[in-house]
Amino acid sequence: MEPGDNKKSAASMQRTKIQLATTYSPGTLFTFEGNLVVCESHPSPKPDRANLALYVREQILSAIEEKVHAWYSAAISTAPHTTARMCVDEGLINREQLQEPFPRHKFGFVEPKELGYQPTLLTMVCNTCKLVRAFEDLKRFESDASDLDPKNCPDPMSEGNCHWRQSDIVFVHPNGTYCQPVPWRYDWDNESSSVRKFDYSCSRCGSTEVRLNDDSNQVGKRFFYCAECKMPRNAQWLQNDRELLRQYRDQSHSHIAEIRMKPVSYRANSVQYPQHDMVIDFGDSEQLEILSDLTHRKLINFIGERFQIESGAMQDSDIESAVRTKLGDQRWEEFRKKKESVNSIRALASENKDLKPALDALGREIDQQIDQWRTQGVIEDSIKLPIEVLENLANRRERFATKFDPFRLLVEHSALLETVVNESYLASGLRSYTPLDQLDEHVGPSQEEARSELNQKHREIMDRIGIETLGLVRDFRTTNYSFGFTRVGSTPRINYINDTEVPVRLKLFPRVQIDEGEKAQHPVYVLKQANEAIYVRLSESDVRRWMTDIAPLGGVDDTPIGLQYLSRVPELNPFLDNLPGHDLDAPHFSLALYGLLHTYAHHVINAVSEFSGLSTGSLGEYLFPSDLAFLVFRRGMTMDLGNLTAMLRNNAPAFLNYLVDPRSLECGSGSLCINRGGACPDCLMIPEVNCLTQNKLLSRSLLIGKGSPRLHGFDESVNGYFETITSNES
Repeated sequence: MEPGDNKKSAASMQRTKIQLATTYSPGTLFTFEGNLVVCESHPSPKPDRANLALYVREQILSAIEEKVHAWYSAAISTAPHTTARMCVDEGLINREQLQEPFPRHKFGFVEPKELGYQPTLLTMVCNTCKLVRAFEDLKRFESDASDLDPKNCPDPMSEGNCHWRQSDIVFVHPNGTYCQPVPWRYDWDNESSSVRKFDYSCSRCGSTEVRLNDDSNQVGKRFFYCAECKMPRNAQWLQNDRELLRQYRDQSHSHIAEIRMKPVSYRANSVQYPQHDMVIDFGDSEQLEILSDLTHRKLINFIGERFQIESGAMQDSDIESAVRTKLGDQRWEEFRKKKESVNSIRALASENKDLKPALDALGREIDQQIDQWRTQGVIEDSIKLPIEVLENLANRRERFATKFDPFRLLVEHSALLETVVNESYLASGLRSYTPLDQLDEHVGPSQEEARSELNQKHREIMDRIGIETLGLVRDFRTTNYSFGFTRVGSTPRINYINDTEVPVRLKLFPRVQIDEGEKAQHPVYVLKQANEAIYVRLSESDVRRWMTDIAPLGGVDDTPIGLQYLSRVPELNPFLDNLPGHDLDAPHFSLALYGLLHTYAHHVINAVSEFSGLSTGSLGEYLFPSDLAFLVFRRGMTMDLGNLTAMLRNNAPAFLNYLVDPRSLECGSGSLCINRGGACPDCLMIPEVNCLTQNKLLSRSLLIGKGSPRLHGFDESVNGYFETITSNES
């Protein structure tokens, strides 16, 4: 519907937090259990602000900013006449351009405790005589409800009374609007220079009464006809989007395929796609401060230490000396003043969020200046990172989506090891992380001798499947969030009516006043969760042998595999729609490595589902490709009953044997699946909303061979990771 169609304040409903943030998020069309009244959900008028750690808050805002920019870039290129308002929410537009800097201050974090709702789709149809009553908005419905009094129904089966039901058909459009079925068509009127109703009355007899012909099972072929003379209003339902009519005005006839709305049953089709994701809460790890270093020097030093390269990056005094010597005192003073400005703004930004964009902009300038001086040879760090790594690092904001940023993931993995995957103990007295080859009495047998035997058995199985460590993480904290939605499609562009490609608008949740006296903000619903996880890190020696076997582009050198990944990783945007394709002569090194880890993670997800009773839809994944590691974790918001602990306590050997058993990687589609890439819903794929890549970079062939992914340089049959390990043992 268009803004302002319903002014009455919404009633409130309560559901589980995860339902409110996704299934019932603002903009959703739904019915209650009786299926009697169609409603639209709205933000609660008095939400509770959520308290989040600074790193988590910044991660979420960065991810939203990144998603909006990527969405806008993809949508705006749909056609030459595509405008900014057709791509993203009006709250993100300024003078027909995407706002720069990104307006982070317009978002507020809230807890999804309740949502509002109100009836919508107010077109009523008699079940027997098919007479139609259409009410344009809720206010009109309440004032004219007497029109629905049962009287004089002509159908003999009705005993003279109309039996009204609410239509469950909705007309939707990719720009996010919807409307109910109405017995007229909106169109542009050149004489009045406005949108008006056409075919409001019958062209033959002038009657405004209509009935619905719903004989066809196809929703799009239903139509209204005159209740008096039986003349059809149109051969089928037609409706236009009012917003695009105003945009195209007298040129509307040239854009019919874009303006048309689609009739669908909201019960049978998804007419709302929530925009949601999650970030990991690493607690108070000092490692994360490395990512806030505006000059990248701490990050360079960290990479050097992680991969055991010469340590000791240049200090401020060394940079000052080099710049003064080679460029002069004035150049250094200009740079010093800019750094002082950054420090001043940083001190204020902790209290004033509006300063964050200015801080980021100055930080980027300092980054670029330092990188330029390195390129020019003005300064030389003693850490000799490959030039490709330095180039990727200098351009990481432009090249990598947050969830694929290899440098962020490298630091986050270090923070994970520091805060979770370590020898620490929880307040309950349980170990924070329990490897399966170092069981304790809480996961393994109570007798030490039996545990020792089981540890050895687990170690032997893990060696057979190329795993260095695998264990239980007891306190894994995540924050799920949702911030907007789309209609008709979940991607920035879709093939619409007559296969015309059109942009899909990313809409934010409607603004609401979160704090009294403050400006209204677009709510971001956040769900903090503590659950269990399975942590896995592959053996680098086994991965190196496998990479050598598949002979990737550029070969495999003696440097750490993770460092080679950082050197060769291509641009990774949120949609992974720009990856190197069929034109490669050999497998792409970094995509092959990511595909191996991703496929292995899905294999573990299937194993967890098999032995824990959890569905694949209740599990998630997080990959650390440079560290050859990944996490599989519970996503549910219900109370954690220790499913993963119970699974490992009761079935750890069977769980590990499942991973190595060839039968566990079979598929209902048989050899066809392997030959076409080795991943389908019958084997490795999981629900797209749970998968980091929407089921891309995934192939069983990378584990067991026998086929080829047929992408990213894999044109021939590939040797599987398990095959490499087996051949090495023999």
